[in-house]
Amino acid sequence: MEIITDGERINRLAMARGVLETELARSMYNVFNSPPLIDRLRDLCGLAIEQIVGFGTLGTVETAVRYTGALQEAGKNLAVWRGRPSNIMSLKHVLAEKDTWSAADCSDLIRLFGGVIESEELQKAKQVGADVASFEKAQRVDERGQIWGPHRARDKKGFKEVAESPHTAAGRAAMLKFRRDPEGFSGIQITGLTKESTVKKIDFVFGLPEGCDISGTTADSIFFIRHVNKFIEGLPEMISPELVPVVQLLPVATMVSQAHHTLLECALTLTLNHIFRYSVGFYTTLMPFHTESQVLKPIFEAFEKDARNKHVLCYREPRGVTATMYADPSEVRKFKEASKVGMEFMLNFASMPWPPTKKDVFNAERFCMLPH
Repeated sequence: MEIITDGERINRLAMARGVLETELARSMYNVFNSPPLIDRLRDLCGLAIEQIVGFGTLGTVETAVRYTGALQEAGKNLAVWRGRPSNIMSLKHVLAEKDTWSAADCSDLIRLFGGVIESEELQKAKQVGADVASFEKAQRVDERGQIWGPHRARDKKGFKEVAESPHTAAGRAAMLKFRRDPEGFSGIQITGLTKESTVKKIDFVFGLPEGCDISGTTADSIFFIRHVNKFIEGLPEMISPELVPVVQLLPVATMVSQAHHTLLECALTLTLNHIFRYSVGFYTTLMPFHTESQVLKPIFEAFEKDARNKHVLCYREPRGVTATMYADPSEVRKFKEASKVGMEFMLNFASMPWPPTKKDVFNAERFCMLPH
């Protein structure tokens, strides 16, 4: 155990975390953007987009208008449009380019599919089944009021650095600098967290980059894979059963690498939907249950062992942010257990005041057994 009182050193640790997790996501992105995964992603997304294009173009003008409205609400500025207007006829052109889709394009298309399912106008017109819409909403753990309140505590006016948390701001800046496409759009550029955010408190304590709260788009992706899988079960030529859980990691690869969300924000949604059980900073726990990708496994292991991966708990003291760092193997084992996310983990942080003090952190049952 080491107590760190040097604020600049704590900032550097958070910056290193931001770079490390962005590089991890970029390594994952390269896997998803290469055969065989990119071929399977194009096939899966093609099935869904064909469905939308079919319903949206073969019906009445009013139907086309409703589908266009849903597409615009879901993501009118997504890169997959390639500068075209975000309407149902443009989506038909996008579908014709299926063989050129990147992993990022597939992620955009999954978001559009989720937006169509969520559309209240399409539901009212009976063009989206109530059972499908209900199933989609069930994946969106950000709406569970006991954790998040009436909605996620975030500010669409953008990020505002607060004096209490310079280290999380430093980590955020590092993510933006090292994202996959430095000139491309990034979600955390336009969205910040308010002091009421549960995720903001987690970021503070673990020295993580601040993003834009738990990921609803990851929930869309989980729904998409589960929904489409109902129609392809028994069709191994479409996607083999062992690859289905791996594809659930697509949001981490595409969104974290471009700083749309942080790794934590995607991992929370995936954990609460029982894809895996993440422990903060222990990247081998990102491997989905009931599978073991031989391509992703060495990536997770290498980043978990990376020298930049320091295990810290941060808290506010009168002199500024202080951190306790754990490196002894016995301490690290306890830290891994304490950092295991889930419903109880979220409730612990939801009840923690802002900014968390040393007493707030180590009075929590999950952290009290760690040296401090």
